[in-house]
Amino acid sequence: MSPHKKKNNMKRLFTIAAALLLLAACTDFEPFLYQCAVMGYTRTANTIKGDDGCIYSFDFDMIENSWDTGTRVFVLMDVTEAVSDSVFKATNASFIYPLYKDPIVLEAGEIPDTLGTDGILMSDGWYSGGCLNMANRINVVEGVGYHRINLLVDKREEDSDTLRMQLFHRWVDAVESVTASASGYSFYSSFPIRQYLPEKDSVVLKISWTWDGEASSLEAKVKR
Repeated sequence: MSPHKKKNNMKRLFTIAAALLLLAACTDFEPFLYQCAVMGYTRTANTIKGDDGCIYSFDFDMIENSWDTGTRVFVLMDVTEAVSDSVFKATNASFIYPLYKDPIVLEAGEIPDTLGTDGILMSDGWYSGGCLNMANRINVVEGVGYHRINLLVDKREEDSDTLRMQLFHRWVDAVESVTASASGYSFYSSFPIRQYLPEKDSVVLKISWTWDGEASSLEAKVKR
């Protein structure tokens, strides 16, 4: 999905997930019904509830990984058995922890300078579980400063069917002489936005960001 101005289905999973699933299938083959990638929350010691409403049970104990119930997680897995229409057993799971935080809501005034002006890319994304989920990229140098990522929900102009948002990145304590040699760092993020959506069956999400000095945006229609 191009980061420039075009409409697309934000619910589709991005190429990175598909590539990781293919790698898992090639390196550790076991019989399975199908492979899938699901964003959701940890539910008990060895299960998650996906944004698709299904429960996935794994053949190991998550407590060994020090997971807390309710942790946001992106899971790549082989589904091995359908226990019911909404309960499945899975194996060969890979777990990715997205950046998960509440957005900042702006109802009046100017956008705070403290949000930063450093580049951030939204390479793909989808809406599920009441969250805007994304694949992002920023520039980093190991050991130089730290990074703050925020999603701003812009409520200064009320719209009956559209929610406007903007991604921000602030590289705190960056050293200009060093940042010229920065390399890209990719990660997942997930921001709960359902409570800010217009009261419509379907709404338009508009997200903007700046990457490599170029302003970009994405617009997509999703079911609330």
